[in-house]
Amino acid sequence: MTEANLQSIFTQNYNHILVIVFFLSLFTNKFSKNVIHSLAAIFIVAMALFIGNRHLSVGIDTMMYYMKFYRTTDLSFGNILDTTGDFASEPIFIILLKISSLIGYSFHLALTVISLLTLSFSYIFCVRLSKILKTNSLSLFCCYLFSFYILAQQINIIRAGLASAFILNYYLSLFQNKRKSAIIYALVALGIHFSSLFGIFMALVAKYVRLDIKMYLLLCFVALAVSYLNLGILNVDMIAGMDLGDKSNYLTNDASQYNTGFRPGFAVFNLVFALFFYMYSNHLNITDQLFRLYILLTCLFFACFQIPFSDRVGGYSWNLIPFLSYCSIATMLKSYRKMAMACTFIFLFLVKSAVEIFAS
Repeated sequence: MTEANLQSIFTQNYNHILVIVFFLSLFTNKFSKNVIHSLAAIFIVAMALFIGNRHLSVGIDTMMYYMKFYRTTDLSFGNILDTTGDFASEPIFIILLKISSLIGYSFHLALTVISLLTLSFSYIFCVRLSKILKTNSLSLFCCYLFSFYILAQQINIIRAGLASAFILNYYLSLFQNKRKSAIIYALVALGIHFSSLFGIFMALVAKYVRLDIKMYLLLCFVALAVSYLNLGILNVDMIAGMDLGDKSNYLTNDASQYNTGFRPGFAVFNLVFALFFYMYSNHLNITDQLFRLYILLTCLFFACFQIPFSDRVGGYSWNLIPFLSYCSIATMLKSYRKMAMACTFIFLFLVKSAVEIFAS
């Protein structure tokens, strides 16, 4: 069986599982929260085992992590700091690989542990947000996992996926003025993947720069125009001259065939969602802050079109799409709020299908 077939079968099974669990979650509203959380725990463990025990050909970067796992785990804790070049930018992730090897010298065990942590902290965020939005946490969690970008974080860019689970919780803690937990989540995310700094900084701006929502939307159009003129982060001397060590190709295109320059497809995609969220906002404090954050992350994404792997930056804005989509759809269906979650899931399916067609 070819690698493409294995990837296709895995993706289909992933989607089928989510459709079934989401459909069942719609009938859990009358259950107690403890029952819902118990069902979610079973689902999370099952999904972690499914994702963690995938074939090595599933996920573009899986083999890279495979080699990193055995390179890291053959070292003592003392030598990891001196020998592993990645330690400086992702110490927690490297330590996690090492601890996984001590439990059992198996790469698939390490993948399962990472997936379990990613799913667990993503669900914790959904539980916290669902209390504010007064909706079903398990259904919201399924919508999040079904979104077009999340599978890539589960099987490809797994460091960014794990970091994102903590960054989401950081956003909520920061916006709810829970400073201690916000600091802890931020430090953990930063220790897993250095790009978490984007989300950390932009969330601070969204919280403390309280401009009118219209001004944020206007800023998005300005950022779009600037990006169209091929101006971005590489025009900032301090950033262009940074030494990122073995990750220096993040600022150049020397080792990649990745398209750089203005990306109209990405630009239209993020801008359409920005307009949608603006037109149908429920104007809750948390929703407005998440919307401001989405706009700022979109502006940063536009500024990163000059460099390869800009979609890794775009992922921070895309992670917010399922949640803001639910808020907007629930606002549209004021008289039919019980339908909002199902409509959100269908909407995310249509978006996912469109993205797959566009990318093929």
